[in-house]
Amino acid sequence: MAYYGYVGVAQSIDLQDGIINVIGGGSTEITLVRKRKMAESHSFPSGAVNLNEAFTKSDRVTNEQINQLRTYLFSHLQTLSWLHEVELPVIGIGGSAKNLFRMHQGKSRKNL
Repeated sequence: MAYYGYVGVAQSIDLQDGIINVIGGGSTEITLVRKRKMAESHSFPSGAVNLNEAFTKSDRVTNEQINQLRTYLFSHLQTLSWLHEVELPVIGIGGSAKNLFRMHQGKSRKNL
């Protein structure tokens, strides 16, 4: 899955170096791109749907649930040594990325 995300991004934009993040329902793929080549990738068995089921047990999400989710995600990202201290643009693709962008856009408009 990470490979297809990389190919889609490589064919769409002129990305020399960056990180591609694909959040699906049941998995998340992270790919490091260096000099337009797929340098590293990893697939986590956690996606938007199963993380939602695991961490949000009620209709209203609490700060404690958000903090637990952040801790979980951070601990998994820390296992990728090639991701440590990398300061590159992140390209999100897929439905989850699109929804995050829309939420950010809506929030930004309110602050104008």
